[in-house]
Amino acid sequence: MALIDKINIVFTERGKKKQVLLSWLLSDSAMWAFDANPFMVIDDQLSTKIEGTLFNGRDVKPQLIAKYPYLRTVLDEAEEDLHVDVTTEDETEAPEHQIEDTPEKVLDEVLSEEMTLETIEATEDIEVIKEYLIDKGVKYDKRKKSLEYFKELAIKSI
Repeated sequence: MALIDKINIVFTERGKKKQVLLSWLLSDSAMWAFDANPFMVIDDQLSTKIEGTLFNGRDVKPQLIAKYPYLRTVLDEAEEDLHVDVTTEDETEAPEHQIEDTPEKVLDEVLSEEMTLETIEATEDIEVIKEYLIDKGVKYDKRKKSLEYFKELAIKSI
């Protein structure tokens, strides 16, 4: 694969998805952009896109993990899936308490979780509260940006 492959990212504050070049993810400008507007890499095909790719004469995988440490588990799991393992069906089942923490699954779990007074007060992400309000059918002023405004609406909707 090449450094010009498009990688999917999602901005954590607004949930907006965007495609960027793999070479951009490894650049300093990506880190500056991350400081201004944090994002997560959510590409399902990331492990295949970076396989055998070099950036500045070094493998891409260690460089990505150094810049985005959460990718270590995603890339290691993808690498383990590539290895053929002969096990019985019972051995392959994951324990119930084990949670896979890929970005999409974590976001889906947060959004599907029933909101309580405690979870609303503890939530610092406006987008999660907005999704909850939309699911409940609560209409709100789309011009408002205040976390307190959305928390108040969510508490009233319980």
